[in-house]
Amino acid sequence: MKRKQKRFLQMTLLFTVALIFLPNIGLWSLYKDKHLVKSAERAEQQ
Repeated sequence: MKRKQKRFLQMTLLFTVALIFLPNIGLWSLYKDKHLVKSAERAEQQ
């Protein structure tokens, strides 16, 4: 495989992985925030 092709493949792979994982991290932080807010509300009600 040529060096340019290899580089292109690496960049494509990296980009794909970033697209898969970055939104998950964003969604995970949103979920965690909501969960923390719900926990805080429950603690205040008791």
